Amino acid sequence: MLDVFVGGRFEGTACADKERSDLTLVDPAFKACGFHFRFRNQLLLVPGTDLAVAVRPRDTGIELLNSPWQLSRSVPRDEVLAQMRLYATPLMQSMTQPECKSMHT
Repeated sequence: MLDVFVGGRFEGTACADKERSDLTLVDPAFKACGFHFRFRNQLLLVPGTDLAVAVRPRDTGIELLNSPWQLSRSVPRDEVLAQMRLYATPLMQSMTQPECKSMHT
């Protein structure tokens, strides 16, 4: 059994008994280690916040490979504004080039 966590909170369990042909190539003992999980509620991705899904074998603190899976991450406002300033001027200049204007007419 696997425990699934969303944003650090327990969401539910999944049984790891589905066939995974890719894992069978690694070791035949891993043939039936896949799982499916359906979230009880729609996940809410709030801009500017971190949200990750973590999967662990039941009663362990060990996370599966590639866990946690980051769904959204917070980005400091100043970092976003700096990136916008960095790319906005060249982008705006490229959009005012004659070849771009002819595409929009």
